[in-house]
Amino acid sequence: MYIPVFQCVRQSNTRWCHIALGYADDLTLICPSLNALNQMLSIYTDFAKQYNIVFNAQRTTGIKFSAPVTQQDCIYLNDNVIQWADQVRHLGNIVHSNLSDLPDCKLKRSTFNGSVNKLFATYKCLNQDTTRQLFQSYCCSFYGSQLWDLISAGFTNCCVQ
Repeated sequence: MYIPVFQCVRQSNTRWCHIALGYADDLTLICPSLNALNQMLSIYTDFAKQYNIVFNAQRTTGIKFSAPVTQQDCIYLNDNVIQWADQVRHLGNIVHSNLSDLPDCKLKRSTFNGSVNKLFATYKCLNQDTTRQLFQSYCCSFYGSQLWDLISAGFTNCCVQ
C-alpha cells in the first residue's frame, strides 16, 4: 500500500502543498489549508475504494496548528466528519495544537516513573550492576524527545525526575 497511495497524491496534479507520512498502519497528512486537506482526503478515499482498503473515520483525528477550530472547519473521510482535538497521540508521542511539548514530557515522565517502580518492585534482590543494566534497557526510552525544547519547563521536569 505504501507506494501506490503516495503515487495517487503525486499524480493528482493538484497545486497545493502536501506532506504524507506513513509508518506501518499510521498515516499522517499535513496540509496548508482545510481545502487542501479535504482534497487530499478525497484522493485517499478514491484510492481506498479502488484497492478495497478501509480508512476508519472514527479512529481519525484532525489537529489544527494555526488557529482555533471553528464551526466552519469540517474535514471529511469516507463522507464522515472527522473530529478535531487539541492534542493527539501519534506513534507514542503527544502532539499539541499549540506545539507545546509539556503534555508529551508529562507522559514520558509518568512512563519513566512507572517503569522504575515496576523494576524495583519486581527485581529488588538483584545486584547493582544487573539493576543498572535493566534500568538502562527498560526505563530510559524517551522516544520522540529529540523534538522537545531543551529550555522548556516540561524538559526541566523530566531531567529533575
